Amino acid sequence: MASYGLHAIILRTLLASRTVGRRCARAMGACVFAQAQMTTPPVQPEPSWCRGHSPSAVAVIVLIVFVAVAPIFAGYLLEPPGLHFTGAPTYAEDVAQHEAWAAEMAAHLWYQNLLTPEPTPRGWFFHPLELVMGLTQRATGIPYMALANALSLACAPALAFGLMTLARRAGLGRPGVAAAIALLAGSFAPLVHGAAMIGLIHADVATVRSVGGDATPIFAGPSPYLTLAVLVFVALPMGDAQDPARGFRLAGIALFALATTYPFFIPTL
Repeated sequence: MASYGLHAIILRTLLASRTVGRRCARAMGACVFAQAQMTTPPVQPEPSWCRGHSPSAVAVIVLIVFVAVAPIFAGYLLEPPGLHFTGAPTYAEDVAQHEAWAAEMAAHLWYQNLLTPEPTPRGWFFHPLELVMGLTQRATGIPYMALANALSLACAPALAFGLMTLARRAGLGRPGVAAAIALLAGSFAPLVHGAAMIGLIHADVATVRSVGGDATPIFAGPSPYLTLAVLVFVALPMGDAQDPARGFRLAGIALFALATTYPFFIPTL
């Protein structure tokens, strides 16, 4: 009680003088600021994409994508006489409709939706990526699936940078290893497919494919849609105190590009 009374008297004496009170407040504020500086770790700036990633790790990820698309190119090069390689080892019906749309839009900039019983004669369907693919196929004569897989291979470096950026932000010590595992172990579809081939699982093809096949490029093939989805997550936290909405604007650009080419990812993102 005596100690408390002495402290109260000293405090009242200091605050009685306005000048002394201001100096005391400034000193206390300086002490708090200095303590905050000592306890808050310095924020390290995020390295750029060109310098912030291991070239060997990027090369490995590009190699993974190349191995995934190599059978398509080999199929066209080794096509037997009298046979036509479709370039669609899986999801042939899906690939066929995309190729038909690309051919239609290359001819008259729109395509007719023949996959619905609804009346759609007045509908004007447009897909920017398929238009580019169709015009390129028409100008060069390169098969549709060869162009599609070449585009996936061209997107592989950006996919590598994006996955490694997410891994580094998550605090993982080896972002390249994490990105490679994410590509190779994205689903159990290859194991289920192999079990069905040797008779351990008795199911139709559609059931086997439904076990997350799209998550593993080696099994279902990579696509630029995956790159756009990863870029959305990369862009989101790029805002700062001065402009906290910057990340959302940048993510909106990638999200808009994804919505115009593959809108199925939009509800999840």
